[in-house]
Amino acid sequence: MRRECIIYKSSDIYPRHVCIDVEDGLDIVSFLEDPKIRKKFDYIVNRILTQNFIYYEEYEQIKTFKGLSEIRLFPNGMNARIYCKEVSTNNGNFYVVAAKLIPKKSSQKINKEIGQFIKPLENYEYDI
Repeated sequence: MRRECIIYKSSDIYPRHVCIDVEDGLDIVSFLEDPKIRKKFDYIVNRILTQNFIYYEEYEQIKTFKGLSEIRLFPNGMNARIYCKEVSTNNGNFYVVAAKLIPKKSSQKINKEIGQFIKPLENYEYDI
C-alpha cells in the first residue's frame, strides 16, 4: 500500500530521518500538541538521529513484525506508543515513519488487538 509521509526532523550526522505518516499522522500531531509530550518525543527523536546505535529502551524494534518499531512515551506513566515503519532506501538513507498512535497502552506486551492494529504497517510503502 503506497503512502505519503513528511519529514519531521533529519540528522546532521547520519543519513537518518524521522517522518510522520500523512494520513494517520493527524492523531500523532494532535497528541504532540501537549508541551510535555512534545518535549519527550523530541528527546527520543534526537537520540534516534544522533546516536551511533539508534535502538534503546524508549525506541525499539518489534521483533515479531517485519520492519516495525515503537517509540515508548512515558512507559512508567501513560505508556503511550507510536508505532513506526522503518524504511531503508537504495541511496543509504534510513527513515523512521511514525504511523500509528496508541495514547495509553495497558501493558508492556503486544496483545492480539494491538497486533491486528499494527500488522497493516508491514505492508506500507512510502513515497520518500
